[in-house]
Amino acid sequence: MLVAYIAGYVSQAYNMQASDRRAWHAYERASAPEVLQHVDSLARQANRAENIGIGMVVASLVLFITGAFVALSAIL
Repeated sequence: MLVAYIAGYVSQAYNMQASDRRAWHAYERASAPEVLQHVDSLARQANRAENIGIGMVVASLVLFITGAFVALSAIL
């Protein structure tokens, strides 16, 4: 679960950086391809971190439910 929180923080940090760069370059119309590629790479990193966080949450839930059933079967 801790990994999911860390991934969420990293995702938010990358999203914030990408949004900040988009705002600064909006008035210039961002015609330089390298500027757009850099912002897009930050957005991809944010999406990757977000997907890792979601995967860790799902894995945590599955393992918790599995552990609960194992514990119940040991008691019964």
